[in-house]
Order: sequence, then structure tokens, then C-alpha cells
Amino acid sequence: MQKLDNAEGASGDKDGRRKMEMALVRMDDKFRVVIPKKLRESAGISEKSSMFLYTFEDIVLLRKVDTENGKFLGGIEKLKGLGVV
Repeated sequence: MQKLDNAEGASGDKDGRRKMEMALVRMDDKFRVVIPKKLRESAGISEKSSMFLYTFEDIVLLRKVDTENGKFLGGIEKLKGLGVV
């Protein structure tokens, strides 16, 4: 699993930089993908977590959904600030 430095001064590790974690995964014959345990834990994803799926060209992004109040955790503005969307 590879970590990438992202935004300085944001909450994250001890030097104040956020970490983006990545993993190479493979889709099975039923189009399922397993999210590695380390990534699930760092994102707070559990067995019953609801996810929202975004696609843009060849990019596929999953976002955890807060089903208690129906809001997406962090919001799309956070992604825009990181240059993801």
C-alpha cells in the first residue's frame, strides 16, 4: 500500500500533512472489489457502511455516506479543495 502526501497544514499525521492511501485491487467476475482492511479502517468504513459512487471519465470514487442525517461526510467541497473533482 502506497501513501501519498497531499495537503500541508491539514489534520493528519504528526507533521500536519494529510495522507492519501492507495491500493491496487482487482474486480472479480461479479464486478465486486474488496477494499483492503487498512483503507477501510482509515476511512471508518464498516460492514454496513453506505457508499456513494461517483464516476468521471475513467475515475471511480467511493464516498462514505452518513445515513443518520443523509449527508455525505466531508461534502463535495472537500474533494474540490483536494483537486479530486
